[in-house]
Amino acid sequence: MLTLAESGGGGLSRYAAFGDGGVTFKNNGSIQSYDHHSAPLPGDAGFVSSGEANLAGNGLVETGNGGTIDGKVFLGSGGGGRRVW
Repeated sequence: MLTLAESGGGGLSRYAAFGDGGVTFKNNGSIQSYDHHSAPLPGDAGFVSSGEANLAGNGLVETGNGGTIDGKVFLGSGGGGRRVW
């Protein structure tokens, strides 16, 4: 069951990634966001992220070893906090 305790509308579509049991991001993994109507695209020279790559989870959200989340982290009712290695 996917349940995220949050307000403000938008539902799960507001997030670049969602983990019902939690999320682990490490070893240079990254989440970035961009406006697909304009160039340059991710990986191109001059690319600038929009900073809206939000991530949500109902469990522990972990980052480490160069993991990058270019947005906000939202924890649901079961969220155990955020750990940075």
